[in-house]
Amino acid sequence: MSCASNNGCGPGALPLPLALQSRNPLAWLTIFGPGAVIASLTIGSGELIFSSRGGALFGYPLLWFFLLVLLLKWVLVFVTARHMVLTGAHPFQRWMHLPGPRGWFPLVFFLLALVCFPVWVSFHSGTVGTLLSGLAGTEKSLRGGAHFVWGMATLAVVLVLLLMLVCVVVSPFAVKPDWLEFFKGFLVPHPLTYPDWATRQPELAGRPVWVEAVTYVGVIGGSGYDYLAYVSYLRDKGWGRAGGPIATPAELESMAKDPAHLHRRWLRAVIID
Repeated sequence: MSCASNNGCGPGALPLPLALQSRNPLAWLTIFGPGAVIASLTIGSGELIFSSRGGALFGYPLLWFFLLVLLLKWVLVFVTARHMVLTGAHPFQRWMHLPGPRGWFPLVFFLLALVCFPVWVSFHSGTVGTLLSGLAGTEKSLRGGAHFVWGMATLAVVLVLLLMLVCVVVSPFAVKPDWLEFFKGFLVPHPLTYPDWATRQPELAGRPVWVEAVTYVGVIGGSGYDYLAYVSYLRDKGWGRAGGPIATPAELESMAKDPAHLHRRWLRAVIID
């Protein structure tokens, strides 16, 4: 690792890895972030299940809609992570200052999660585990053994995710679609309509097309809670300002004037992830 520019290399700031300083894209692939963990939670559920359902209902004309949703969500995640890396502020911390009673918007998200997502056992177990380890003072027990175990688990998740992605990429060639219609569906927006056979299904007869489409918006590419978890994981990675104190206005002004600032160079890790 190296700090080519001392700007931003204050106490607690991680130096920039050599992989991020390299111009070789293959070297960038050695940068693993929480994106692999979030992707592993969603690609096996929403992307595969609902994309198959949507394809059966709407066919190729649905592809442009999926592409639009994914692009908008990518922009949302990148902008949020960029803010976290440059300022150290989590969205919840910024939402605390919205007009109205203090903290009303984070409270809305909390109540929604409390009511709607009790089945997300992993979320609750992770929260409880963090709480108990903090109360018991066991975050660094076993001389970092827990970090090693979870590091190996993260690597295993990455390998499984890569295997799943390979299968997803190979599957269209096995199905042998109409490639002209395939690319046309991506590039040319079409109105979505149910096929004749779908209207005879009781489940779909009273379900408007827009309701079906909005369902895909919620599951394709993950949900808002996934993105909040993603930026929270950036604290653990220590990319840029993430995990450190919130930047002051003077520090932000200095960062804006220096394109080679350390924290701005950490944004490449976010893009890769």
